[in-house]
Amino acid sequence: HQNLHSGGRRQRQMGIRDSIKDLLLTRAREARLPAQLDVLEGGSTDAAAIQIARGGVPVGCVSVPTRYIHTPSEMVAYTDVQQCVALLLEFLQKPIDW
Repeated sequence: HQNLHSGGRRQRQMGIRDSIKDLLLTRAREARLPAQLDVLEGGSTDAAAIQIARGGVPVGCVSVPTRYIHTPSEMVAYTDVQQCVALLLEFLQKPIDW
């Protein structure tokens, strides 16, 4: 279940590397950004294809919580979009040590 106004979703699906998920959650906590974990029960993201491309690429996934996805009345909370952007900036602007 996705909660609007609760920050971006860190998805757990086959192939999502725990170290990336954990780092995303750490960066969210450090920046005091709300975060929620979500288990993708159906469908997929581009991360699934990227993780098996060539020799394989470690992937993580940040997505904006939605309601009524893929319909004309699909909704998002603008604050969730802003918080996802802020999290990605936090994640990418600091060193990533594996």
